[in-house]
Amino acid sequence: MRGRFDLVIGADGLHSNVRRLAFGAESSYIHHLGYYASVCTVENHLDLDHTGQIFNVPGKTVGTYSARDNTEAKALFYFTSSDLKYDRRNLPAQKAIVEEQFKDLGWEVPTLLEGMRTAPDFYFDSISQIKLDSYSRGRIALVGDAGYCASPLSGMGTSLAVVGAYVLAGELHAAGGNHERAFAAYDVRMKDFVAACQKQAVDGAMWFIPAGKWFMKLRNLTFRMMPYLPWRNLIRDMSLKVGNAIELTTYEDLPVRPAAPRP
Repeated sequence: MRGRFDLVIGADGLHSNVRRLAFGAESSYIHHLGYYASVCTVENHLDLDHTGQIFNVPGKTVGTYSARDNTEAKALFYFTSSDLKYDRRNLPAQKAIVEEQFKDLGWEVPTLLEGMRTAPDFYFDSISQIKLDSYSRGRIALVGDAGYCASPLSGMGTSLAVVGAYVLAGELHAAGGNHERAFAAYDVRMKDFVAACQKQAVDGAMWFIPAGKWFMKLRNLTFRMMPYLPWRNLIRDMSLKVGNAIELTTYEDLPVRPAAPRP
């Protein structure tokens, strides 16, 4: 599509085309964390009731949880790997990668793999982060995974996107549409929040995809003992601390600056 626009906002995900056009090659900004993830919809064959189950071996995690009021389930496949070369548009090839990684595991893995083969949807990608010095360039700004993907391991992807959109819109409002002032404020307001979310992903990876059997045992024991640990509240509040790493302004209460002149 061709046209002239006052501003362009890129909210097109980890492999953002807007970012590529404005900032350059993805390879300059993407940081692979050493894991891959796949998610698809399968039958709820375990009759899970608003819950889920996870199975681990060193370097691999398989899980399933109920969805859509228990009428279906999601299958999750996570594994450790160095960079893989594959076509992001070739779903059969991606499914073959998942199949190869998990084909020899027990538990419910064979059933989940069978469901994956005929799943109506399928997602596969590296677990990576996007790190930029600024989330804008000229009249172009990035929101969500396009600008500061923290990866699924952070558990903060939706929060980052929603908060980022709110802050960007609010700063444009407060600046009277002056995009230079608004984009600069957006960078400053989001920087610490993005850093906290991305750090949580790195810290959490060792717990969700343990590298060795001894750590799996330690993790499982920690979870079983959680109700009795004196520092249980500290562990519980870690995610809350990350979520509160940004203080949101009620922009509606701010005086609106005069609108920026149009060129």
